[in-house]
Amino acid sequence: MLVKKFIWILFLILVPINLYSQNSYPINRKSIRLDGNASFNSIGGDSYGDDRSNSISIGSGVLYFIMPKFAIGGICDIYCVDNVGVSLGIGPSINYYLCNLDSKMYPFLGISILFGHGNDDILGCTYTENRFLFTGGFDIMIFKNAALSLKFFHQIERRKFRDVIFVNNKFGTEIGFSLFFL
Repeated sequence: MLVKKFIWILFLILVPINLYSQNSYPINRKSIRLDGNASFNSIGGDSYGDDRSNSISIGSGVLYFIMPKFAIGGICDIYCVDNVGVSLGIGPSINYYLCNLDSKMYPFLGISILFGHGNDDILGCTYTENRFLFTGGFDIMIFKNAALSLKFFHQIERRKFRDVIFVNNKFGTEIGFSLFFL
């Protein structure tokens, strides 16, 4: 029942936006991209020893196209690692789209820097972190201004627990929806 309501709400939001949208391309100058996503990640590094852990995250972002195919903006995400702790990050983002404006599938490359704060329940402390995120993916248009987003990413994170610095890496896949306002 909940899924049915979600589909109806999504339909009631996307159809009017699609009808209202102008005759322009989603990745053209002055367009805005709003997105929301969820991801599953594999994380490892100094703070995990020789092991790798799994994490899940949810996030959102906004991009403004300052020229065709080139957008700047910001992202925010929150993730949980094996029910050990939670981290929140926010920062700037840049995307470049690798296709023609009139395409139905928009491949892109992106880079982001996130500044975060989190807590570790096992160590019983909080930490600060800087995350460098490299992404590649596709926005697959399902309406004139709505897309299914698929992303693959590699993230390098630098965490500071008290006075100790750990460097970790994360690989993951994200899936989400994007809305383009033309």
